Amino acid sequence: MNALELDKKINDVWFEKYRPQTMDDLILEPDLRIYFEKIIEEQKLPQHLMLYGSAGVGKGSIINVLVNAIPCTVCYIDGSADNKVENIREKIIPFAKSGRIFKNQIKLVIINESDRLTPEAMDALKDILETGSLTCRFIFACNRIERMIEPIKSRCLNFRIKPPIKEVCTKICQKLKEENIPFEVDAVVAIVKKKYPDFRGTWNELQSMAISMGEISTSFIKGTSDEYKSLFTKLFNMTNIKEISELLKKSLYDESIYTELAKYLIEKYESADAVIVCSEGMSKATTVYDTDLNLLSTILTIKEIIK
Repeated sequence: MNALELDKKINDVWFEKYRPQTMDDLILEPDLRIYFEKIIEEQKLPQHLMLYGSAGVGKGSIINVLVNAIPCTVCYIDGSADNKVENIREKIIPFAKSGRIFKNQIKLVIINESDRLTPEAMDALKDILETGSLTCRFIFACNRIERMIEPIKSRCLNFRIKPPIKEVCTKICQKLKEENIPFEVDAVVAIVKKKYPDFRGTWNELQSMAISMGEISTSFIKGTSDEYKSLFTKLFNMTNIKEISELLKKSLYDESIYTELAKYLIEKYESADAVIVCSEGMSKATTVYDTDLNLLSTILTIKEIIK
């Protein structure tokens, strides 16, 4: 591959380029895959669905695959923009109550970022979920399911979307190999672990490295103890939160950063409280929605302790 071809591949938007188009493309837990495959096989959606999980895990991709695979007429709502009760009354309720356009098609209401709807808007949906259920189905996609009111959650099948990390690594390596993008498997694994479960964020970080470095290599990721010490020294000498956040985002680190941070704190500050905060940050790192934000919060809390 010549430099021009590589440059074109690198500068395509990877997350969009590799967005799943079919069920085979999706990375899912086995039980979820079986359920969605059954929907496609039977060409119907038996119940309302709520897909929840952090940004970038693939909720939108699942919905797109389902919409393209079953006969349906769609009403789409962006909950972050059309989040008021008036939007529900003017767009969704008339659509749900109307007759089918084609006999063999279901009517499907998709509400993305549904956790951004106002309480009044959510309340207005309760009755239509019941009365329109014979001719219309709803799919809700949200980051924070706890923000959804109970009457809506109880009327839906609720699925947490969290793609298996091993399959994410395998899929990404497969795509990079197909495109002849230079990469090291350990580097891909490190970035996946850092961004997990944010699939979109993973692709974006991989692409940023490929653009800036020309390859995806561990030499640009795994910091040595001395490199981490240099990073921590800069972070703890900074006072502007925005600058601290930007430095963390630019720093390519893996999960070992918490271990190195604990060593640094013991050696330099001998603060038990700071080490405890570091340990708590490490324990949350695999479960939080935003790993960068978790690390930033950990650093800021420690700064308050050691200042």
